[in-house]
Amino acid sequence: MLADKQRRFQQASEDLSGAQADLHDALANPAISDRRAAELDVARLEGALAERSGRFSDMGDPVGIAPLERDDAVLKAAEKAARSRRTRALKDVLQAVEQDIVSMGRQLGLDMLQAVELGTSATLKVTKGGQHQPYSSLTEGEQLRLKIVTTTALLRHGIRTGVGRHPGLLIIDSPGAEEVNSDDLQLMLQGLVQLTRIAPELQVIIATARGQEVASVISADQLLLAPTGQRLW
Repeated sequence: MLADKQRRFQQASEDLSGAQADLHDALANPAISDRRAAELDVARLEGALAERSGRFSDMGDPVGIAPLERDDAVLKAAEKAARSRRTRALKDVLQAVEQDIVSMGRQLGLDMLQAVELGTSATLKVTKGGQHQPYSSLTEGEQLRLKIVTTTALLRHGIRTGVGRHPGLLIIDSPGAEEVNSDDLQLMLQGLVQLTRIAPELQVIIATARGQEVASVISADQLLLAPTGQRLW
């Protein structure tokens, strides 16, 4: 906006200079009509220049612009520093999360799991048995294990560092339905119970048909178990 006003002001000044030159030529010319036309052009341009000068002169004042330019430079430097700090903090948190995913994944039977790479766009690259594999190529049981340990690791480090804005509600439907033995299922549930102790405000709802196995991990006051052969509702 300021640049546009300054450009218009400059153009009016140049037009006035041209009209004044025409007036000078007209005064030396005996043709009265030419001289009169030149006088009118000069008067019109002087008025336009005065109007623009009065309205925008303060905006073109370097003394008034300098503080704004300085503030703009400070804000840009602060934004750059904040982005740099955010990137470093995010990198540190993601590395810690990835280490936890590998550690907990091995505890849940993913013995060949060597490394994972968690992307910021909800992607997960897996290194298993020396091979890089996409998440989609894993078996359903492996995917379930990784889903739970990834969620647990993200929540655990998010709570510890204050990074992230999880709504505080975690719903897990049918853990153990895909190729998960009783020992692995209990390890999963124990990890979730531990997570709720770290974050008491977190609500975790688990729905499964393997009620007796869940009952060995979750306390009775937090368990709704259907009688044998009957439905819960």
